[in-house]
Amino acid sequence: MRQSSTLAVAVKIADIATQKILTIYNTDFKVDYKSDQSPITVADLVSHHVIIDGLRDLTPEIPVLSEEGAGI
Repeated sequence: MRQSSTLAVAVKIADIATQKILTIYNTDFKVDYKSDQSPITVADLVSHHVIIDGLRDLTPEIPVLSEEGAGI
């Protein structure tokens, strides 16, 4: 895939994640806390999965490191 095509798909993935976040944040959402006491919401987890799944589909040969991910 060409670099410009990869960038366009990555921007689309980010846009989808943003729309899902905004949908959740426009509700009466709950904030939970991770073991390190940092906050986490359903929006964090939903956007994490959208981004991780999208990047894995886009570039399966490149591992993805994420704050909400378990590790590489």
